[in-house]
Amino acid sequence: MAEVDSVFVDKTWLDTVLVVGITSFVLCLKNLSAVSTAKMGLVYGIIGMTALILGYWLDNAYTFDHGSWVIGCKLCCRMNNAM
Repeated sequence: MAEVDSVFVDKTWLDTVLVVGITSFVLCLKNLSAVSTAKMGLVYGIIGMTALILGYWLDNAYTFDHGSWVIGCKLCCRMNNAM
């Protein structure tokens, strides 16, 4: 039987990523309210959304154990069409 990595069995890593992503998103909204802090708000938004997307992408329950390659292919196709 294959050995299972204990990090991915325990979902505390996903909870941590979600807290970081949601906190960054709230900071994004707070900083976008003023012109002087809008650039930092965009940075917080990028960090937050990247953390949330990657967190769910790496979670096997969300991608049904084998669907992460489908997400990767879709992202690559989308980026090629944008260029």
